[in-house]
Amino acid sequence: MQGVLLCALTLLVYVAGLVSYRWIPKLRLASYSFTATGLALIPLCGLAVYHLMWPLSGALLWLLVSLIGTAAVLGALALMKARVMIYLAVAFIVSDVLAVSKTMQVGLIWYFVSLLLLATALALIQRFASAQLPVQLTRGINDSARVFVPVTMFASMMIGTRLHFWETALIFVLGTLYTVTFVALDRSFYFYVQARVYSLLATLYFTLWLCEYLNNYVYVLLPTAILSLISCFILGLVNLPALPWAPSKDLMATWCLAQPPVIFSVAAIMVDAHAEPALFGSSSGGVGATLVLSLLVTLNVAALGVAVRSRLKTHTPALAFIVGILGFLALPTIPLVVLLLGLAALHVMPKPLSHGAQLPGVAGGLALPALLLLLVQIADSHSYWALLFLGLSGAFCYLYSELATPRTAETPSNARLFSAIILLASGVITPVLLSIGVDAAYRYRVISGSIEYSALSVGIASYLGLSIAGALLTLDRTYRALDARPIHQKAPVSGQIYTHSPLQTPYLLLTALYVSVSLILITAPAVLMSHRDYLVYAALLLGTLAIFWKASPRTFSHLGILIRLYLLWAAVQLTITSSLFSLHTALIITFLTALLSACSLLLIRFHQLSRSAGTELITGLVFGWIALLAALPLIRTDIRVAALLGALLLTGLALLWQIASRRPAVSALQVALAAGALTLLGYPLLAGSLRLSDALSLLLLGMLSLAGSKTWAALSASTQPAHVSNPNQEDYLGRWGYAYNVTTARTGLALTHVYLLHPVWAEPLALSCLAILILTAGWWVQVAPQKRLYPPLVGINLLMFRILVENEMREAFLYFSQALVFSFSLLLVFSIIRRQKPSLILYSIALGIQAFGTLYLTVAGWSLPWSDRLIIVLVTLVLLVATVLLKRKILVILVVAMLSYQILYIVGGLNIFSLFILGFALIGLVIWRLLARDETIQTQPHLPRRPCDSQPTAPPATGSNPSGTQQTSIPAWQKPDHTP
Repeated sequence: MQGVLLCALTLLVYVAGLVSYRWIPKLRLASYSFTATGLALIPLCGLAVYHLMWPLSGALLWLLVSLIGTAAVLGALALMKARVMIYLAVAFIVSDVLAVSKTMQVGLIWYFVSLLLLATALALIQRFASAQLPVQLTRGINDSARVFVPVTMFASMMIGTRLHFWETALIFVLGTLYTVTFVALDRSFYFYVQARVYSLLATLYFTLWLCEYLNNYVYVLLPTAILSLISCFILGLVNLPALPWAPSKDLMATWCLAQPPVIFSVAAIMVDAHAEPALFGSSSGGVGATLVLSLLVTLNVAALGVAVRSRLKTHTPALAFIVGILGFLALPTIPLVVLLLGLAALHVMPKPLSHGAQLPGVAGGLALPALLLLLVQIADSHSYWALLFLGLSGAFCYLYSELATPRTAETPSNARLFSAIILLASGVITPVLLSIGVDAAYRYRVISGSIEYSALSVGIASYLGLSIAGALLTLDRTYRALDARPIHQKAPVSGQIYTHSPLQTPYLLLTALYVSVSLILITAPAVLMSHRDYLVYAALLLGTLAIFWKASPRTFSHLGILIRLYLLWAAVQLTITSSLFSLHTALIITFLTALLSACSLLLIRFHQLSRSAGTELITGLVFGWIALLAALPLIRTDIRVAALLGALLLTGLALLWQIASRRPAVSALQVALAAGALTLLGYPLLAGSLRLSDALSLLLLGMLSLAGSKTWAALSASTQPAHVSNPNQEDYLGRWGYAYNVTTARTGLALTHVYLLHPVWAEPLALSCLAILILTAGWWVQVAPQKRLYPPLVGINLLMFRILVENEMREAFLYFSQALVFSFSLLLVFSIIRRQKPSLILYSIALGIQAFGTLYLTVAGWSLPWSDRLIIVLVTLVLLVATVLLKRKILVILVVAMLSYQILYIVGGLNIFSLFILGFALIGLVIWRLLARDETIQTQPHLPRRPCDSQPTAPPATGSNPSGTQQTSIPAWQKPDHTP
């Protein structure tokens, strides 16, 4: 009963939708909802009937419900002609087909076959009866067909475990026929892509079925690869009707997609036949594997020739060489020979795939390594010689093509830039492959001293030199063309001047150049052993210098960078592989870094060849300092040839920097280089020949460095810009003062610190004190006049500390505290004399320390000698002078009392007599203070009473003095105190 009620309700809703659509126009929007709801309830009615009252099989009920739903939706479609109804109609028709298959109890494959037949029928109806059908129905069928078939193909792949491989392959064959049919009818790109994919999947599943039957999966991807290559031939050689995609693009994409199955097939065949790549062994794996691999390689090369003929004609030589180099890593000898001969044939065909006079040379460069491989196979020798010869021929052919092509104002093509990048990439890959091949050939027991290995090293270095030279020629040609090309491509007007933009730069080629050079330098020690990597550095340097004198200005800057990069890496590699403290190693590194600094200096001198003079200056200065540091291991106690050569290098570099503009950084480097040369010559002379101690030798060198740098700073031209001088800060020392060539003088002072670091702490004490005095004098000259009090104070404290160290730090607290109080008191005295505001914080610290020292005298004074007690009294006396100048009357009384107590304690200690004298002195001071205050009040009765901590007031404005006399401004801290 419930099922019947649900069916009645469904029928009522469906009929209500049709009636309202037909006879009530105002309810047409609602009628769509009623009709769609009724159609959606039909499957639910089927489920209710099946669970409540259906006695027969479920497949039959499914078919009955589907037919009822199909009739209902077709009726609604005939009346409403809405696109949503065609979607529902397609869904019910699919259900009909599946229900029929289920009722007939056929295999699972027939579900997909029937669905594909249904899709074909719908598509044919849409194709041939589109004029008789409404537009909404045509669009609905079209949209359904676009989704229906791909979903069916995807479903067949997802449930592949329930289908045999041949069944899945048959489904994809039907899908291919379906899509090919509609490609021929509509030229649709969508169906064209499906046809290509379905055909490949059908081939793959048929192959899987055969492999499963034969129990051999070696050739599982071989038919797919062959089909893709045959497709290349069809696309390139057969005159097909107009395709929805450009045939040249389709051809190139097909060849690229064919490479993964080709590579997998080659690898599987080689593994199954136990074949080895030509670079690592000589086993070819048998005649069968060789024939299959040779056939596959031939098809692949022929497809490549067809693919590049239309779009990549000018890229063929570069592609051929890079494919040939990679072939050594993947193919046995005979298939590799076939590959090289096929690549050579691409350049001598009746219609060549490239252009230019270098084609025979390219063909020969590919064919000769193939012949060499055959000879190697016959003689059972090593095949890495063929790889080296292939690389040399490729680099030579490219260099010849660059030299043979005239230098015109035309911009180089993208093919030339691509070839240069490929050449640089092969320069990175080929030496690494050669190194691996050599290790495999000799079972990792390479004899680096053999003639064969030496010849191989020379060949690798020559190959890299030729590659760099060819790439730099392309870079130079590109720069020349960009400089000659106008920015605006319009016809020139009268008076128009063409200039090149700095943004016209081949960044891709420059990136490839520098990345490749860096990788070559990094991998060179691993490629060649026993310091043979220096052959690579030399070859790179020669390849760069080959175009040095004919390079354009923009190329010249990159040549300078590359040359310095070679030299720097050679120095780093020498540092890593050799002892840094070896004389020869240090001398070579010093020479290389000095040469790098000189290169930057030459680029600065000829600044029109340098893109950035500031960067070159910084680079040259950095390498100059590195050369100085590298020369430090040359210092010995006896005179040696290496030290003399190092001194000559540093001196020559210092003199060479004279051609640069006068700058503080340049002068500092010259002083440092001169000091380094002086050390290399002076230290062996003093410590070795004259037998002086190390401390005395360093002291003399430090004095010479300080005096020489200051003399050089005073006598040479100023390196600082002119500025307005302040009369209050003028140095009475003139050119010998602190403000003239500050960087030069302070560089010498800094080097003096390095020299005197050992003498300051060495024996004897007099030598140490002399070193401290020299440093103090140096700093006294090199600071401003108003700050020249600080170096003596620091020197005094440093002397005190050195004396304490010498005396094993006895009474360290007493000496340190008295030195601090003495220093702070002198600072206060000189500040007051110069009419500067003294620091009350320093005075408070000094007074507190001295008060604590007085207590210390009371507690431990009996153990102090008379000299130490006298030091305390004298320091207190200096503090009293500072207090008097500070004009703080109460503080004067306190300091006088502290001084009196110290004197009385030293004289006789505390007793009735000394206390009476102390009290009498205090009473006298108080009476003197009262009398002085009364006299001040009587002489200045107009002054108001102010607290002692009153803030200073602003001086009167200009012109407020009626008498016209000049008033002297008195600092607030010096005004008289009128506190009662």
